[in-house]
Amino acid sequence: MSTTNLVGLVKLSQRRVQLSPENPIHWGEIVLHGYDRDEFMERQAGKVAVLLSGVSEANAGDIFQVGDHVALIDCMIFAPEFISVLKAVEAMRLSTVPFQNGSLLNLSRRKVC
Repeated sequence: MSTTNLVGLVKLSQRRVQLSPENPIHWGEIVLHGYDRDEFMERQAGKVAVLLSGVSEANAGDIFQVGDHVALIDCMIFAPEFISVLKAVEAMRLSTVPFQNGSLLNLSRRKVC
């Protein structure tokens, strides 16, 4: 994974469990550990540095703890271009939809008479 790639982080209950739709995805960006010359050694040790994007208001320390099992989803996309899109999607998810909960916008399966 190269730097500035967009990744999704999913906290798992244990190693090698399947992801489920209920698992929240926390978005982040692959970054360098420090100096370019040390990056190879860090990757050899199986370490990846991720900067959480701030799409949601949660603090990384509130989500992940040392020793947690985490699935890393490499989106293979340049991160800065998509952060604003993810923020907009998250804001829409948290807001209430007007017009009778979306039914008047054809977003609901319920029929309006």
